[in-house]
Amino acid sequence: MRQQVVASWSGGKDSCLSLALAQDSGMMVSHLLNILNEDGVTSCTHGLSSELMRAQAKALGLPLIQLVTNGFRYEADFKRCLNELKTQGVDGGVFGNGDVDRQWIDCVCREAGMSAHLPLEGMTKDRILKEFISRGFEAIVVTTRANVMSEEWLGRKLDADFLKAWDNVRREKNISRAAEAGAYHTTVLGGPLFQKTLKIVESKKVLDDGFWYLNILKVE
Repeated sequence: MRQQVVASWSGGKDSCLSLALAQDSGMMVSHLLNILNEDGVTSCTHGLSSELMRAQAKALGLPLIQLVTNGFRYEADFKRCLNELKTQGVDGGVFGNGDVDRQWIDCVCREAGMSAHLPLEGMTKDRILKEFISRGFEAIVVTTRANVMSEEWLGRKLDADFLKAWDNVRREKNISRAAEAGAYHTTVLGGPLFQKTLKIVESKKVLDDGFWYLNILKVE
C-alpha cells in the first residue's frame, strides 16, 4: 500500500522538486502544508502571499493546509497539525528545505507517529537547481540579497541562461557554495505536476532590510 504523506510547501523550487521526487518514489501526497506568518497573509519562508500559495495548490490539484503561527508557537502548532493529519491516515511528511534541521524534523514526526522524508538530502544546491530545470518546471526569482543580486534579477526565469549568469555572479563576488544559501529565493509557476501555468498579472519590487522582493499581488 502506498504511504500517504503531507508535503511541506514553501512555493519555491526545493519544495516543488521534493514533491516530485516523493511522487516518483510511489508516495501518495494527500496535502500540502504551508506555514504562514502570524498576519496570515505571507509565508514564513519566502514572504510570498497566502493567495499565491492557494493558487499554486489549486494548479497542482492538491489540498492546502495553511498553518498560521509565530516563532514562539511554531513547534507546538506544527506538532498539533501533524497529529491532526495522523488521525486522517497520513503517516509521513516530506520536507524540501535542504538546510532543515534533520534531527528536529525526525523528532517531531516521530512524536506524531510519522516518518520523515527529505528527498533532497545529500544533493548539492547545483544538482537541485539543474534537476529542477531539467524536469521542465517553470519558476522565477522572487527574492534576492541586495548586496549579491540586484533588483534586475527579480522575475528572472530559472533556465540554462540563469545557470550561467548565476555562476558568473558567484565567481565575481567570490561566493562559496556554503555561503550561497539565501542569496535568492524562487516561486514555481508551472511544470509537469501543474494542471495549469500561473500568470503574474500584478507585482511590485520592494527593497527591505537588505533584500529585494518581488511582491506578487495578483496571479491567474
